[in-house]
Amino acid sequence: MALPQVEAVVNAAGELCDPLRMQAVNQDLPLALVERLADRPGLHWVQLSSVGVYGPKPPELVAESTAFAPRGAYETSKAEGELRIAERCTALGIQCSVLRPSNVFGEGMPNQSLRQLLGMVRRGLFFAIGEAEKVQMNYVHMEDVARAVALLLANASTASGAYIVNSRISLAQVVATAQQAFGVRQRLWSLPELPLRIVARVGGVLPGFPLTASRIDALTNRAFYSPEKIIRELGFTPVREVGEQLAGYCRSLPR
Repeated sequence: MALPQVEAVVNAAGELCDPLRMQAVNQDLPLALVERLADRPGLHWVQLSSVGVYGPKPPELVAESTAFAPRGAYETSKAEGELRIAERCTALGIQCSVLRPSNVFGEGMPNQSLRQLLGMVRRGLFFAIGEAEKVQMNYVHMEDVARAVALLLANASTASGAYIVNSRISLAQVVATAQQAFGVRQRLWSLPELPLRIVARVGGVLPGFPLTASRIDALTNRAFYSPEKIIRELGFTPVREVGEQLAGYCRSLPR
């Protein structure tokens, strides 16, 4: 079947849950489409990747040049897919831009981690681990991901390489925003990290034990994925302030 004439392709497809399909969806099928578009001069390919390519324990400040260290089937497939697609686009003379969003949130998005955290805040059950004001949450609203894609398309002649898109908000700010949106008046309690890690290690032998090492990692994270490049080179600005976006998301959640 002949493909229509196109000036740009935005590949937002991705398999997140089924490891048996990740190779095909995150790598093989996009590469097959790249091959079919090899004769389109001036084509711009925009690849949506993920900050997961940097691994679960990156340095405290992450930039586009930070080394990849993916762990897990999804993160590994996205890293390998991004590299293979960019390499093949270069070989075929297709311009390729890569967007690496952090954790995307917004109404209808499938990510459950933020929803679960907010549910604990609403029920008055949430507690921080260590210093909540120093913990980076690394979430970006879906509106800002769409704006970043639009900027890449609008600046096809100058958009070069990879770009991180992310918002800076601490765990303490997330909790305060959620409490205000939900009408919850409660002090944010904080517990020490080391005893909780011991509890998580011991309780990990029990099926469904809620406190895990990965959840503790998320609630003690100091790494920040910097969007400075897309701001500097393409003039990116968020659609709305991230606290306002988060408050709107809280109000959209079912009671």
